[in-house]
Amino acid sequence: MGRYVHNIAPTNLSKRAKPKQDEEGKYLPNGASAKSGLNKSILDAGWGQFITFCTYKAENAGTSVVLVDPKYTSQVCSGCGTIRKKTLAERWHSCECGCELDRDHNAALNIKALWLGRSHQEAQAS
Repeated sequence: MGRYVHNIAPTNLSKRAKPKQDEEGKYLPNGASAKSGLNKSILDAGWGQFITFCTYKAENAGTSVVLVDPKYTSQVCSGCGTIRKKTLAERWHSCECGCELDRDHNAALNIKALWLGRSHQEAQAS
């Protein structure tokens, strides 16, 4: 059985802090220096090397690594497939279908469904 991971591009994780202005046009603190440090850490983390190591180890163990598109994996309900928009601060997934679980667990179930090439409903039934 293979392993599945987000196909994340580190450059998509690192963005410049947007300037903030008050009503008079003066620039307000926007956390740019903190964001700059985070961006440097993300780009220095060696994401590509990590995937290379995982792929190598998986092949030695007789399995594989599959990269899946992470788009909307935490927004789509793993129970019924409904899109439930959330802010990053919302850590709990709750849907009208009765699906209640941690946001990351919901995303993991969606990633597994993508890896298996199934719809959300098909993955839930198995």
